[in-house]
Amino acid sequence: MDSKKKGIITEIETMLAFARLGYPVLIPYGDNERYDYAVEVNGKFVKIQCKSAHTINNGESFMFDTRSATRNSEGNDHHIYTADEVDYFATAYNGQCYLIPVGV
Repeated sequence: MDSKKKGIITEIETMLAFARLGYPVLIPYGDNERYDYAVEVNGKFVKIQCKSAHTINNGESFMFDTRSATRNSEGNDHHIYTADEVDYFATAYNGQCYLIPVGV
């Protein structure tokens, strides 16, 4: 499966996990924000960036990249997410969803 499709599935799985817990999920219009969606928790909005996880250590654990990559005329441009842009990373792995503070 290509990385774009895998990313879409990760977003859907993590948004569904929030929705099942009763939290409203808001998706920004367009594709220009540093976060993928926001979740309303106790009247405050939490910015979530989804990342697809992959297996490491012979399947004993998983990891994901905490930066974005965009292509430009000179190659790839990498950007590390900051706490001003994103509150949490969300990922899904083996049927479980995980929420990790951006500063961890």
